[in-house]
Amino acid sequence: MGWERGLRWSLWTIVCAAPLPFGAAPGWAWAPLAVAVGVLTAVWGAGVAAGVLGWRAAARPGGWAYPLTALVLAWAAIQSLHGLPGAHPVWAGLADVLGQAPAGAISADPAATRAAVARLAMVGGVAVLALHLGGGAADRERLLTVLVVVAAGYSLYALAEMAAGWDTILGAAQPAYRDAATAPFINRNAFAAYAGTALVTAAALLAATVRRRGWLALIERAWPVLAAALVLAAALVGAQSRGGLAATAVGLIAVAFARPRGREPRWLAWSVGGGVVLAAGSTLALMARWGAVGEQVAERLHIYAATLELIAQRPLLGHGAGAFAAVFPGVRPPALADPVVHAHSVYLQAAAGLGVPGALGLLAAVAALAVACWRTARGGSVAGRAGVGAAALAATHGLIDFAPQVPAVALTLAAVIGLGAARPSRA
Repeated sequence: MGWERGLRWSLWTIVCAAPLPFGAAPGWAWAPLAVAVGVLTAVWGAGVAAGVLGWRAAARPGGWAYPLTALVLAWAAIQSLHGLPGAHPVWAGLADVLGQAPAGAISADPAATRAAVARLAMVGGVAVLALHLGGGAADRERLLTVLVVVAAGYSLYALAEMAAGWDTILGAAQPAYRDAATAPFINRNAFAAYAGTALVTAAALLAATVRRRGWLALIERAWPVLAAALVLAAALVGAQSRGGLAATAVGLIAVAFARPRGREPRWLAWSVGGGVVLAAGSTLALMARWGAVGEQVAERLHIYAATLELIAQRPLLGHGAGAFAAVFPGVRPPALADPVVHAHSVYLQAAAGLGVPGALGLLAAVAALAVACWRTARGGSVAGRAGVGAAALAATHGLIDFAPQVPAVALTLAAVIGLGAARPSRA
């Protein structure tokens, strides 16, 4: 048990520290995290092989996530190899420059694809480790509580930064979004996704407190989580991310309906869901960023149309995981003024990079874990309930933005969903 506890808190240290260096978005920030997760996974695997650590089964159908993710990783790795059939047309175009076409790869940018493989393996490793090392129900709730409190600390910093009018993040110049709460992230939508994930986790913890000990216990026993939830909600509004707020609302509604079977009245879920819709709708209506919404929607539609064109060019093989920025200029509409490095849709970008079969495999793996969380939540797991909310938030935000792809956000989502997907122990 000592080994398991040490690995558990080592994992959680990685997860909680991930946002600190700019949301782990730069390569120099996420690469050390990937190495740390790889080492931790290797130690855990050796412990399982030696019989020192046990194997924790996922609730059905979560077990399907293992082979599906492995297949997606293998396919992405194959995309980066040179000399295989189906080479991207960009390699043939180099013949005019080099005199002869080099041995091409399926990916238009093999280096970016290898980096994408490393990031995906990192996120998958965190989900696996959280599932297996989370411990019992009390241990998982403790981990979630720590995550909520740490996220509230980041949120306090973000609010202080916004209130003080600082133009820096962790001492570095803030390149954009100086009127919004973002720190320690650079992008406000990524910060909103992170704060929203922590908020839906806090909601699951608070709901369990009310169910077990009554409403008064929110103040008597759960006040740290309640205070953290209020800070997170304030920071979420301060981020001024319409998509982040809407996705968090969907996550909170999912938490309300993922109630333990027979232990909470159905009317309460509907009441909470209605309250969330009313609060989120009122906040969205009061936001000051509606003036340019028509222009922003038109820009996104141009990006989506161009991305669909990329998918149609190579629907089976894809252009290479992580290679979107390299191939988008070939279909870039003239109406777009700013550089485009993301499709602003996780689904479309996955299909353009991995190909439609690869994207479907990845989505199926995530869906399997989400359904596993639903099953454990209905059985009374607080971690499962948090996992349902996190999965719903990610699925919604991923429709309209790339925030779930930001490494720190992806790691946090993977950790929460992984904790919730584990089959409850029968001890």
